[in-house]
Amino acid sequence: MTQYFKGMNNSYKTPKLVSEISFFEYFIVNNEQEALILERNLINKYKPKYNIKLTDDKRYPYIEVSIKDKVEIRMIYRYSPHKKNTAYYGPFPNGYGARSMIKLLDRLIIYKDGLPNQSKSREY
Repeated sequence: MTQYFKGMNNSYKTPKLVSEISFFEYFIVNNEQEALILERNLINKYKPKYNIKLTDDKRYPYIEVSIKDKVEIRMIYRYSPHKKNTAYYGPFPNGYGARSMIKLLDRLIIYKDGLPNQSKSREY
């Protein structure tokens, strides 16, 4: 942000953007991955006119774990937080991380048919 206030104009719209700033807030996160996810979520929430490159409909993946007759684990891009018997984990910065986690959960928790694993060596 210092580039905006030190007079370094990266774009024709930078002076206009700076002239409209009346307040800003900063967040401390643990790493760049969290920063990117937070940035995406804030842009989707506030829809600022100067962030047009990040206002597409790209969404981060979540893992949905639903327990009905059997356990189902899947990757989704939109979720309904009020769905019964369902938990959500994420967002993940990409599908690779979500798929890796699903594979791990599949090995630790359920068989391929979705029935709970009865192994005594595993804790839930």
